Amino acid sequence: MFLAIRWVLWNPIDLRRVFIKMNKHKEIKRIDGGQSVVLVGDDDFGRQDLESSLPEFGYSVLSVLETFENLEYSVSSLDPAIVIVALYKPKDAVLKVLAEVNKSFPKPIVLFTKHDAPGVIEQSVRLGISAYVVDGIEPHRIDSIIRVAVARFYEQQRLRDELDETKSKLEERKVIEKAKGILMDQRGMTESVAHGQLRKMAMDKGETLAGISNQVIDVFGLLQK
Repeated sequence: MFLAIRWVLWNPIDLRRVFIKMNKHKEIKRIDGGQSVVLVGDDDFGRQDLESSLPEFGYSVLSVLETFENLEYSVSSLDPAIVIVALYKPKDAVLKVLAEVNKSFPKPIVLFTKHDAPGVIEQSVRLGISAYVVDGIEPHRIDSIIRVAVARFYEQQRLRDELDETKSKLEERKVIEKAKGILMDQRGMTESVAHGQLRKMAMDKGETLAGISNQVIDVFGLLQK
């Protein structure tokens, strides 16, 4: 799922700021409470506005980066809840960096920009950016934009997990059926007896049914050589 919007509560929170210096980072800001954020982008488009506005909604800005060179390192080491990007016009190289970050460390990525070319938006969708927001850096709307993007990201993750689980169960079923077929052919068992044999072997060895089925298939393969 993906969010591409042009613009979107006001809940100011008085929070204590603690400043921490870190190599290759302009400055790391930690704020008690709220979701953690790594912020990266252009000085001349929105980054500073976001940097000053995010704490008002309870977001902990862990790192503020002026370039994308250290983004993957920051995300891996700081483990933020959200990555927020502010760019006047996203370039292919930047989108590829965001794609790598999303692949290695899946996070909601919210991209604020001035550029709304359809091709760039479509590319962002393919690369896994959660929200592509055009002309949306208005302080009273930032929080709701981020919340919707985060909700969509986790819904998408849930659907992916369900799909992966379904695929895994299907693969396990195929393995079990193959192992049953081997027992039926080699030992003259009926399907129910072969299934019962696999279950007994799995229980005796403390293995899953799919795990013991894989072992049966491997042993049969060795005997065939």
